[in-house]
Amino acid sequence: MVIEVLDPRRDAEPAYWTSLRDKAGLRADWSWEVLTVQAWAARTAQPVTVLLEAGEPHGVVSSAWVTGAGRPGRTSPPRCPSG
Repeated sequence: MVIEVLDPRRDAEPAYWTSLRDKAGLRADWSWEVLTVQAWAARTAQPVTVLLEAGEPHGVVSSAWVTGAGRPGRTSPPRCPSG
């Protein structure tokens, strides 16, 4: 078993990605294009981990590190609506 960790911000869409999505029944939000945009918009890295056996994908996991609120200096202050 091989574990491949991909960063949608830097790594190209794997050749097997479309067939993996089809086989697993993953929705449109798992398209590589959407994952890339989501990763660039996130505050933290959002790696995609694929489990491969004999070169074939057998599982996929995506995650994000989300911090709790209330940590001064960690996030931007709320914006006041202009008007």
